[in-house]
Amino acid sequence: MMNTRTRIIFEELTQIQQNWDLSSAQMADLLHVSSDAYANWIVAGRSTGAAEHAFLDLDAAESVISIHRRLSQCLPKPQEQSRWLFMENKDFDGRRPIDIAMSSLDNLYWLNYYVGSSASAVSGASGGQGLTQSAIRTAPDERSIS
Repeated sequence: MMNTRTRIIFEELTQIQQNWDLSSAQMADLLHVSSDAYANWIVAGRSTGAAEHAFLDLDAAESVISIHRRLSQCLPKPQEQSRWLFMENKDFDGRRPIDIAMSSLDNLYWLNYYVGSSASAVSGASGGQGLTQSAIRTAPDERSIS
């Protein structure tokens, strides 16, 4: 039987994957686990409720969930959140937030901090492409990971 914390994490991560239109491989990269480990975790969670035995790093999962919740506060539509994640951002030297998060666990944690506490992320005041409606509307929809 899956404990409450793990059940919530499982449900939120599957919703995030759907909302952000991520493949299982992209979701595994975001969580810093192998594609096989992520696939096994999904199967275990759906079929037996035993996902807590298959998942490797709940800290990474909680960071992804936190990023999602914080983005949802600024950008309520999932497609806006996804577009922000996949667009090049001046605050990240032209890199995409999704690439930053996937590059290392430390960078995933840093992006969580950035989204949660950076005034420029919320207002776009830094001259970067923060979390603003106008930045989202004018950004191209570039979904491939480089």
